[in-house]
Amino acid sequence: VSRCIDQGILITVVPTNSYYLRTLSADSWAQEHPIRRMALAGLKIHPNTDDPAFHLVDPIKCQRMMVEAFGYSIDDLKSFMLNGLEGSWLENTTKSNLSKQWSVEFNEQRQKYF
Repeated sequence: VSRCIDQGILITVVPTNSYYLRTLSADSWAQEHPIRRMALAGLKIHPNTDDPAFHLVDPIKCQRMMVEAFGYSIDDLKSFMLNGLEGSWLENTTKSNLSKQWSVEFNEQRQKYF
């Protein structure tokens, strides 16, 4: 974990990962799921859907779960979005331009709806 934190390695996470849904009880899975602790520990995470039909999640549900089930904030969602962009294989100028554009759009949507 410390190597991933030190090197800024991006970890893609799926909130409805079938392993945790199978092994953790319905009453406690959100409290015991490692996603709850990952960003708080300093890991760069990017919530995603992997296989929406298999994992029973779509991008909107994924983001809602990060707030409602795991206790992250709207600002955390913005960080997760930017983590995904930074961890992509796009060239740096494109990443920088998209980061600015997406941040503006995110902030506009946050003001409009929250």
